[in-house]
Amino acid sequence: RLVSSDDAPVPSSRGIQVGRTELSERELGGPDATQGGLQRRKLATVRDRAAVVHACFADFVAGRGLGVADLERVARALLGGVEDDPDPLHLLAPWDTQDRWAAVHAHNVAALTVGVARLAGVSGSDCLDLGLAGLLHDVARVVLPAEVLEKDLELSGDELELMLDHPRAGLEALLDLGQLPEVVLIVAFEHHLDFNGTGYPR
Repeated sequence: RLVSSDDAPVPSSRGIQVGRTELSERELGGPDATQGGLQRRKLATVRDRAAVVHACFADFVAGRGLGVADLERVARALLGGVEDDPDPLHLLAPWDTQDRWAAVHAHNVAALTVGVARLAGVSGSDCLDLGLAGLLHDVARVVLPAEVLEKDLELSGDELELMLDHPRAGLEALLDLGQLPEVVLIVAFEHHLDFNGTGYPR
């Protein structure tokens, strides 16, 4: 029970820990990588990784493509972090600014996904695919108009259709990129479906 009708604090239980999570600038991901003479952004801290995701999304919105290789590096850094410390909550990025919300959200979904998958015994390569799926699960939302995202539950008919169709738009955008793990495409399309088939896209 996470919501209480009175002011009594909600207690933790065996499966759910209630309370604050302290986010830190943990060193993670190793030194800068040099590839083909180009210096690549270092992924040493949580903020570094979120910044890489933000830059990839900004390129995508601007029509410059999506840096899948950089996103794979973020997923690899997250997997390395989980192998060093199995608690995925220690990998979460803190709130930054509204314009970076999508990147922080994607990073944190990927961190939790990789962490839970590793704890469940999923292999390293499959964890990397799941991490990439977490990073790209909501890629279509980065191109939705800001006014649609801000309205949330007060959307007009056309705006609501745009919101309900964003998983399909995300899938189409990822299909245009070429070869991606199948799980990435499935997650982008089905991340708003419920276990019983309700949700969207219809």
